[in-house]
Amino acid sequence: QQLEDVIAEFQPDRGILVTDGMEDESVLPILTSRLSIDHVEKIIVRQSKGIEGTYYYIAKAIEDPRWRARLLVPISIFMMILGLGMILPGGGALIGAMPLLLGVYLLFKGLGAEDRLERLMRDMRESADAAILSSLLWAVTGVAILLAVVEGYDTYGDVSRTETSNILLGLEVLQKSLTWIVLGALAFALSLMVLRWKKGNFSGRSILVIAFGVVMWTMATAALQVAIQIANGSGYEYDVSTIVQDWGNTILSLFIFWAVRTGVRSWESKQDTGRYWGV
Repeated sequence: QQLEDVIAEFQPDRGILVTDGMEDESVLPILTSRLSIDHVEKIIVRQSKGIEGTYYYIAKAIEDPRWRARLLVPISIFMMILGLGMILPGGGALIGAMPLLLGVYLLFKGLGAEDRLERLMRDMRESADAAILSSLLWAVTGVAILLAVVEGYDTYGDVSRTETSNILLGLEVLQKSLTWIVLGALAFALSLMVLRWKKGNFSGRSILVIAFGVVMWTMATAALQVAIQIANGSGYEYDVSTIVQDWGNTILSLFIFWAVRTGVRSWESKQDTGRYWGV
């Protein structure tokens, strides 16, 4: 209303905006819709330079639902964990978990996992049937991770009572939890495969990822078994029978991975050229 009164009284064609902060500059689009602004003059009035602009940006970010979730949720979780750690007896573990949670959050931000998760949730909303099956597979993933933690904790409690090294203790915990971790990862990969199939952009690379995960599982299982045997001081015999017994599943999984890879490439070649196995 003040702008309308000034324009009605003085009839200006051009103007200069004198501002002392970002809040005044927010009305610049309104001014430019009525006047031609030739220059914007910024002044500092009894305050440190940038303080009002910073406050304005923070206030605008809190008003935006998207930025509010990104800004306030991590801070609130951090404060809740800190408060529970100070209130509960033996809450040092909760306080110690804060750097871990912060590291996981920064890792997700650095890898762009947040944007991928948003696209994944959008795909789930677009295909209800696939979303139900994917949600079940996600639940399986969560249960598998929980069981991996429980199994690792039980193993830690059992092995720590004996006189053993920290390296051997870590290997035992990892070996007991590995199966559940791999099952959770495979369930998550299957959920993504279902969404891709329902969306119509399914490719054989998803199958290759699962096959490669099986290879890594068998390889890690064999490596942990050998490492535990060596850490116990038993030594390792490098003969054919021992290698086949310990690494047979890994060799078999590598052969299966090669067969799956060959089949996927042939299928993709058929989709591109209309030929199968070169015929």
